[in-house]
Amino acid sequence: MSQTHLASVPDPSVPKHSADRQSPQLWQQPIRSPEIQAEVERIGTIAPYVAMSRDEALFTCLNNWRDRRTCGRIMTVDRLGLFKALDYYTNQQTRRRGDLIRMPAPVAYIEVDDPGNGKNIFLSILDFLANPVSCGNPRDLRLRTWATIKKCGVKILVVNYADLLLFSGLNELMRISEKCGISVILCGTSRLDEILDAQHRNRYLPIHNTFLNHHRLSVLSVNETATVIESWENTLGRFNAMELATDEQIVKSLNQLSDGQIQPLYDLLKRIAIWHLDNPHVEINANNISTLLTTVQAPQVGLE
Repeated sequence: MSQTHLASVPDPSVPKHSADRQSPQLWQQPIRSPEIQAEVERIGTIAPYVAMSRDEALFTCLNNWRDRRTCGRIMTVDRLGLFKALDYYTNQQTRRRGDLIRMPAPVAYIEVDDPGNGKNIFLSILDFLANPVSCGNPRDLRLRTWATIKKCGVKILVVNYADLLLFSGLNELMRISEKCGISVILCGTSRLDEILDAQHRNRYLPIHNTFLNHHRLSVLSVNETATVIESWENTLGRFNAMELATDEQIVKSLNQLSDGQIQPLYDLLKRIAIWHLDNPHVEINANNISTLLTTVQAPQVGLE
């Protein structure tokens, strides 16, 4: 009986140094000039803030809540878009001179870390207002936080990633609103509704009734996506030769693949820009971009 001989397949777990010292290793990057490699690394950091009409609506909402001293929730699927908008809003109204905050500081901004308990809320507020501490019992931290908020003239406290808050953290934020007479705004995903609305336990009712106001930060439209793409490309300097925003089909494709969210959109733009650097003679068109992004999975939708 004749035997079938299979081609010899190298074992990937065995180093090939002894067999072929000239072969490139799988972990090695494409061969690039130092200049191109530096540009690739810079592209990985590009994430500009681009003000849109949705941001103006957000800022108007925040200002109205601040003036009324009322609390509320802001929710979105676009986490990076919300972060950048809140960062811009805060920096426009609360100024710093080095590490020192300028008085008054009408806007205080904190981010919730896990666990989102009351103590971590106090420490974050004190750190933002340049009155940091590293320890202390809850009562002392609470009183120091209230006093610092009043001393700094805070009118609105913005709490990002609030869907990580525990009950104790939510309760302390409610008390801050009551004792200091300021607006407290919870920002995050729709899980905020699950925490405050779906859990019909008696101890959550006062917190639920404190944060009744809602605002949703919408995702980017196709036209807004084109604006963001153009602004992002403008940061590429002399390597900017793609002009993606001028191709309607490419813009629609990127809007769909990113679900109108900033982080996925920037990831797509970085992938295209680096591919273009490595393949400068390949034409930028909708077909080539579609081929490049064939394996990209769009963000989950319908979670809101």
